[in-house]
Amino acid sequence: MNEWQRARLFSHEGIKTEIEARRRASEALLATLALVPGYAASVLGELGVRVDKSALVETFANVKLGNKAADTVEGVVEVSKGNRRWSAAIVARAGAGKLTSAAVTKARTLAKQANLDALITITNDAHGPDVGRSRSGPAMGHLGWASVVAMANDLRARDAEQAQILDDLVAFLGHPEISVVSFSDMGPHWSDVVKTARTSRLSARNAGVREVASRWEQVTGQLEVALEGASGAAVSQVTGANKSSVASRTEAHVENLAANSQLSATFRVRGAAGDMAVVADLAGRRLVGVVVVAPPEGLGNRATVGWLLDGLESAPGDAVVESWKSRGRAAHAVATVDELRRDAQLLEGRNGTIGDSFRVLLAAEMPVGRTGNGRSAGFVHATTDFLVELWQQMLGPLSGSVVVAPRARTTATTP
Repeated sequence: MNEWQRARLFSHEGIKTEIEARRRASEALLATLALVPGYAASVLGELGVRVDKSALVETFANVKLGNKAADTVEGVVEVSKGNRRWSAAIVARAGAGKLTSAAVTKARTLAKQANLDALITITNDAHGPDVGRSRSGPAMGHLGWASVVAMANDLRARDAEQAQILDDLVAFLGHPEISVVSFSDMGPHWSDVVKTARTSRLSARNAGVREVASRWEQVTGQLEVALEGASGAAVSQVTGANKSSVASRTEAHVENLAANSQLSATFRVRGAAGDMAVVADLAGRRLVGVVVVAPPEGLGNRATVGWLLDGLESAPGDAVVESWKSRGRAAHAVATVDELRRDAQLLEGRNGTIGDSFRVLLAAEMPVGRTGNGRSAGFVHATTDFLVELWQQMLGPLSGSVVVAPRARTTATTP
């Protein structure tokens, strides 16, 4: 019975084409918007639409806005409160599918004829197609599938009552057989931003910096999907106060790029022993992974280090372990995994005590390709693989999870 698979609201069975994938993904999203008011508030809030507890959200899938079958859009969402009503058509593409300007222009015309207020595009691009502005046409909004997933992850971590519906949506959108979420392009400004970071400070006002930050926000959503697939548990981002929206997180990425030439994100896996972060250091052209864990209570020094080394059995020897005391401003003790394997007492401070928590750091060379090619992985794919390996080699074993054999990887000197 333990091997039985729980029935889910959204099934990926029978999906064979991108058209089927996008229609089923759009319908799953629309159904969730209607069923989970908090999720509707998050998603539509990104488009400037306020959805409070008294608003009614209704959604419709595969809506024909014209007289022909080709006039069908993926769906329509309506928000009403009292005498006020707002409605939008949704057109989407899944995986590597692209929305052409012609397709968006046609959908916008159909939305106008149907007296809808807006047209929402959903793709794996950071931005929708540029079709210009029209004062008489419906307003335009764009969402990335990775951001849709990230918002679901964030809410299910805070709303236990709606967690199952959101779990099923995330599991569907992240299923590898349909590849709805697939973001891999860091955009036309990526190379210039990386080159500038090597020699000078980046500016928060630079359009290229803001574009890269926007695309990184999409990447973090894809990283959540990959980490959930590797861990088999719910994953959410750990963000600071007032950074729960895509816009606020993107602005934080802009600030981090300008101040430190870095892109970063921290993730929490449900039931794991701690959190894990990935940092892309554009100036140093390296990826840095950070795992923070607290040992089980009641263990002595030797047993604590034994627990740590057992969990890091598959970790590279050059990974750095820092022992920290609560409220400490600097590491209590520092040693590499290889050094600890030879001398476990290296994590003890001068007074013979061990820290209350551990921070494990691992660095790797950072591919700088805008996208991958047949010869090498691009930045997004390399970062995704790196994060999954952090789980497989470190946080997963420390959390008592089954470990998948890690792929070979070239490491660099840790900070």
